[in-house]
Amino acid sequence: MDVLEFLDSILEDGRVKYVGFSFHDDLDVFFTIMDSYDKWDVILTQVNYFDEDYKSGLGGLEFVGMAGLGNVIMEPLRGGSLINNIPDEVQALWDTADKKRSPVEWAFEYLWDKPLVTSVFSGMSNMDQVKQNIAIAESCDVNSMSEHDRQILKDVTQVYKSREEIPCTGCRYCMPCHNRVDIPHCFKQYNIAKSLDYIDKTAAPYFWLVNKDERADSCTFCGECNIQCPQGIDIPREMEKVYDFFHDEKPI
Repeated sequence: MDVLEFLDSILEDGRVKYVGFSFHDDLDVFFTIMDSYDKWDVILTQVNYFDEDYKSGLGGLEFVGMAGLGNVIMEPLRGGSLINNIPDEVQALWDTADKKRSPVEWAFEYLWDKPLVTSVFSGMSNMDQVKQNIAIAESCDVNSMSEHDRQILKDVTQVYKSREEIPCTGCRYCMPCHNRVDIPHCFKQYNIAKSLDYIDKTAAPYFWLVNKDERADSCTFCGECNIQCPQGIDIPREMEKVYDFFHDEKPI
């Protein structure tokens, strides 16, 4: 679609001074886009303490930083799921820190602790949240987390991960499905929803990120994929859980 030529033209005629892209795909696609153009100035990617390996993750953040480009981070609170419905086990870990922080502060300071992060974007829906975020930013010492704090964050992440219900490793040995179901992707979105305790099921990411023909409702429960799964997962049975969980919600 001549996107790169368009970027050249708006740089040359002065309409913009800097160009970049917002990224929402896997790491190999990230590298392809990065290598396709030598005039990128800033990149927007999703990173938080739960999503270090999600999409481009920490790998993308480090690549952008080493290239000397602006590293802007989105979804520091993962749509609010890292600050709502905090499990008792997670709160107990927060309580062991020398410096007491709110869940919002933990999420922001995790990112501000990384030298390669240029700026953090946070979605705010009311004035109280704006004021809270400004206050946290003004009071925070960048790169000030202790090793104990960093270990707490790792332990918190493990608590969330332990709440995942389907032991899928994403190896994709079950693929391709002859009904076109993206089995690992469906399981990933289900596990994320369960581990972060999406009470309202927050179906939107599932419907945004899994293509229409690749969702759980395309599964015919034939069982052919079970033969290929090294984890011994009963895939049709687990896919039924995915269907029951998400498909009584309407896509947003």
